Amino acid sequence: MRPAILVVLVALLHGARVHAQDASEETTVTVTWAELEARLSDSPRLVAAHLAAEAGEGDVIAAGTPENPLLSLDFAGFLGGEPTNGGTQSQIVIGQTLPWPGQLDARVRAAQARLVADRSLVTLARAYARLDLRRAYVALLAAQDREALLAEAEARLSRIATLVTARSTAGAGRRWDVVRIEAELAALRSTRDAARGDVAAARGRIAALLGRPGENVRAPGTLSDLAPLPIRATEREHPRLAVAQREIEAAEAAETRERAWAVPPIQLRVGAIVSSWPEGGYLLGGLSMPLPFVDQNRGAIERAAVQASAARAARDATSREVEAARIAAERTLARRREALERFAGGVSSSLATIGEMAEIAFRGGEIDVFELLDSVRATRELVLGRIERDEAVRQAEIDLVEATTL
Repeated sequence: MRPAILVVLVALLHGARVHAQDASEETTVTVTWAELEARLSDSPRLVAAHLAAEAGEGDVIAAGTPENPLLSLDFAGFLGGEPTNGGTQSQIVIGQTLPWPGQLDARVRAAQARLVADRSLVTLARAYARLDLRRAYVALLAAQDREALLAEAEARLSRIATLVTARSTAGAGRRWDVVRIEAELAALRSTRDAARGDVAAARGRIAALLGRPGENVRAPGTLSDLAPLPIRATEREHPRLAVAQREIEAAEAAETRERAWAVPPIQLRVGAIVSSWPEGGYLLGGLSMPLPFVDQNRGAIERAAVQASAARAARDATSREVEAARIAAERTLARRREALERFAGGVSSSLATIGEMAEIAFRGGEIDVFELLDSVRATRELVLGRIERDEAVRQAEIDLVEATTL
């Protein structure tokens, strides 16, 4: 693989993982997943990777182009001694290197195979970029859900704090209750600030993947509203295996090319010698060819053969890795879905009433402020737990897509 392609893809698959700086809240733009996915094709990194791969078109042209003919012009004049010729002599020769049949074809096929392999790498990079963007989008939705939950919890706790303070001021409550609930409120605000940081980090990640510095996106709806990516049974070769196969074909074509050039091409020369006195001329012609007695291109052939073997071994390793990843992703997704379903069935049904019942009981004097805070905290942690499990399921779905068809 050419260094330019490698640099672009490494930058694409690893450099884009660095979080961008927080964008201004004032420039937030609501973008759906479909709109965000459509923007990915304009990513500067993907555009650069595509252009770097297409540079191989020039290699194909160069591979099929024979060498330029060589024109030489020589002069000979009397310098001293006994003249063998009373005038001067001029020699003009045109030489052309002539590859043996099949040599240029082998070189062209090797360049074409390399171009196809480079294009498959760009296709694979685009697929991975899409999944990275999806992961960032899921993280953004989960962070937004957490921030919204904590904002609601803060508003509710502020309302309770006002009630507790009023009771304490009226002599119906303890000052300690006021201090305790104010500390709880301060801690909740700190947690909400951290959630805002998670939102900013997810937005920055999306901006980095799209190559749009300063863009600040917001995902509409909630994480539970996001339609899952379709998970299909593998109907075609996995893109990683397709890339590995293209690398094998490129390496085998390169080996064929080196074997074809084990016999050096010949050079045809045609020219003339012209004498000024006595006037006359001679026709020149000849063939020359390096004799492959010592160098039969064995070094290049051996290197290409080993590279082809390495490409076949890499495909075998990739096949094993893909299968292992698929099995692991299926198991992980099944377990995370089971965990979410159990949580939803055993906890979610009572979430709506726990907090309300606790607040009513506190107003009626049935429980104290500590029991109220416990119920508020428990309700909040349960909802956060559901968001966490939902996010884990969505990320596991992405992992399964990556392990099957990308």
